[in-house]
Amino acid sequence: MLSLLLPGRVRPNYVAVGYIHDEVEEGKKLIMRGVLFEKELEVMASEPGWQPYYCLDVMRCVFTDFMQTSESRLYPEQLKSMEDSIRDMAISIGGLIRLKNTGLPTAYDSFYQTAGIIFLVMASFAWSPEMGWYTPPTAGVITLVFLLMTKIGELMVDPFGND
Repeated sequence: MLSLLLPGRVRPNYVAVGYIHDEVEEGKKLIMRGVLFEKELEVMASEPGWQPYYCLDVMRCVFTDFMQTSESRLYPEQLKSMEDSIRDMAISIGGLIRLKNTGLPTAYDSFYQTAGIIFLVMASFAWSPEMGWYTPPTAGVITLVFLLMTKIGELMVDPFGND
């Protein structure tokens, strides 16, 4: 196990896409991007349980093996800090997996778009007498802001994304 996933190669944040051998085949994308090797993907996919937690277990094993060697000189504070970091990653991965699997209802986006369209139509009529030909560019800029905010919301719901 440790010979396949070296300490520098353990990437729980990338593997935390949940299911690396699902219908989306996130694992193949990670191999193409050079984050994982094919053999590492096979080992993780064959293990029972969630792959992110498997990576955290590998990190714990690597850390334990390092601590059992004679040349390790870590203070208890450093040991506690490392274990706290691994625990915090495990808690964060659980929350991110729940967020990705739950997502936001489509009604949020449709409500936001409907409110934006109504606002822009009404604002165009209200601004036309005063702004004249500046109304279309102004409405266009506001429309882009609405669309960008919707896109940012979609990206925030997909915490793993493609870096």
